[in-house]
Amino acid sequence: MSGGCPLHRGQLYDAMHKLPDDYRSFVIDICRGSKRVLEMGVGTGRLMVPLIEAGHDVVGIDADSQMLECAREKLARAGGGADARLICADLTRLEEPIPADIAIFSSNTLSLIGSATGRSRIFGWLARSLQPDARIVVILNNTARLVRESPNRETVHTAMLDGMEVTVCEKRTLDPSRMMWVGTNRFVIDDLDGSKTEYCENVAHAAILPVELELIGSLHGLTIDEVFGDYDGGPFTRESRKLIAVLSRKEENAR
Repeated sequence: MSGGCPLHRGQLYDAMHKLPDDYRSFVIDICRGSKRVLEMGVGTGRLMVPLIEAGHDVVGIDADSQMLECAREKLARAGGGADARLICADLTRLEEPIPADIAIFSSNTLSLIGSATGRSRIFGWLARSLQPDARIVVILNNTARLVRESPNRETVHTAMLDGMEVTVCEKRTLDPSRMMWVGTNRFVIDDLDGSKTEYCENVAHAAILPVELELIGSLHGLTIDEVFGDYDGGPFTRESRKLIAVLSRKEENAR
């Protein structure tokens, strides 16, 4: 069957995707010295809570209300609500500036924005919001490596949720004409009573290369200062697992 997900998306995400220690450590380290943190695509708040515990004031933005429900629950359990603000909004339609010292695009958030125009609009909003010498950190999978390994990808995740076993089969194929990974997520839910439910959803992720980040950044007075290939801070190469770019809004470009 096809249609909307019958499960709570935030709870399903947390059950399927554990926060890697190296990812959490990288974000905490790169935010050190920046009091105000803006998390783009905050999701279920799995990075927000550690950032608050590290002493940061955090604003998290996400378009998915179910993801934000989980984030609010995490904040309540951690007692960090006074140092956090959650906003449910489309990242491409933000208008009112939110001052910050650093903005973090959580893992692959930017690739979920399907159009280059939309991605450019986000960077323009950030350039207006951030303080001079503030930084933007974009965390992505390395498209170049993925394409060389295989233009067709399939991964399977399994987790328990409310006593049900949920299996998700993700299939992706690169569409080079659009520079998009397109495909489906197929969900199989084995319920407590022995019944089985299946459904599919179509998905599309942008295949983003360093040159696009450089171009979009330059359009809005942002420059790329560093590019890492993984959470250990190693240099980016064609074989790197990740593409992590650090951009800044220099004071001279802010005038």
